[in-house]
Amino acid sequence: GVVLSDIPLLAVTLLILLAARRRWGEETSWFWARLGALAGYACLVRTSGAALLAALVLCLLLEKRWRAALAAGFSGGAVFGAYLLRNQLVVGRSEARLVKILAGWKELRLWDNASFYLHEIFGRALFRWPAGPGESALNGLTLMLCLTALAAGLRAWGLKGWRKLVPAYLLVYAGVHLLWPQQGGRYMVSILPLVCVLLFLGLDWADRRWKL
Repeated sequence: GVVLSDIPLLAVTLLILLAARRRWGEETSWFWARLGALAGYACLVRTSGAALLAALVLCLLLEKRWRAALAAGFSGGAVFGAYLLRNQLVVGRSEARLVKILAGWKELRLWDNASFYLHEIFGRALFRWPAGPGESALNGLTLMLCLTALAAGLRAWGLKGWRKLVPAYLLVYAGVHLLWPQQGGRYMVSILPLVCVLLFLGLDWADRRWKL
């Protein structure tokens, strides 16, 4: 059998989010270097795990915490860089998946990928209508309602402190897979729990506002 990277990446993601939640106010560079190294390890689990490292550094930069951002970025980059160097020395290539991402800029399959992944999340993983007349209309309505609830959930979640790490990660991760030429529903497994949290927050907000 083959061990896929989806669940390990989800586990690393949750570890980083829990650590950030607990010690977001930490000013010691050593802590952020260790958290950055863990985010760098996510790049080894799957190349798109680099979205974790990018989101972490981005959030720290937005708060103008330069030393923390530098510590996280340097340690995470060192972990991933060492992996790329090892691949280059041993097998003569660094990372073929990076080439795929760059190829995505040329192909510009943004709409195809967006349609595919939105359907995978909301039309298959979370909500699936029986095949039959009106299925397309029901899928379209479901998608519209889910995106509205997701937007409301993001607003309810907020961007204070460590919380901004979740939407930042989802945004960067989505950007990577919008450019990635290869499509696969399993790529959404590692972010599906986060999407569900935001979705249900939005539905709860709607329920309290309109007494559904």
